[in-house]
Amino acid sequence: ARQVAIRNQSLSGQPGFHLVTPLLISGSDKAILVNRGWIPVGEANPAAWRTLDEQHDGPLHGLLQPTRRRPDGTVSDIPQDTVTGWYRLDVEAIGQTLPYELLPVVLQLTPGNGIDLNSGRPRARSNSEALPHRIEPDVSFSEGNHFSYALQWFGFAVTAAVVYISVARRAEFRDT
Repeated sequence: ARQVAIRNQSLSGQPGFHLVTPLLISGSDKAILVNRGWIPVGEANPAAWRTLDEQHDGPLHGLLQPTRRRPDGTVSDIPQDTVTGWYRLDVEAIGQTLPYELLPVVLQLTPGNGIDLNSGRPRARSNSEALPHRIEPDVSFSEGNHFSYALQWFGFAVTAAVVYISVARRAEFRDT
């Protein structure tokens, strides 16, 4: 596999990389980038990644995420070292270095990702499979600022109604 490492990724204050592997989709000439998780900076040698390979038959469980481009929205430059030189998970830029087309999203594997081949149910990975360390995606379904914005606009509407009624009464009072 043509794995790549995304630099400058930390976990609990420890420097490291995210190990990303293109997964060829059966019956297709396309692939999807799979963020397998975090590895410490000491594991940055691509030759050592063979020890982190996982045998996996069955579905993968994770979160589909958009590509990570530069802040200005342009495609990242292709680094000289196309294996460990990446600073962001830019699907289009990484795809330019691969011999197959990539889907425009990244699959971030979730902790405990695995399948028990006997039951077909998800299983937790064992301690021997601890690297790459899967990171729980930060997904928030909170109300956020929506409730406070709703209150703010409701307040504007009430204020506008009070002002309108006040102006209308003054105009009516003057006419009498």
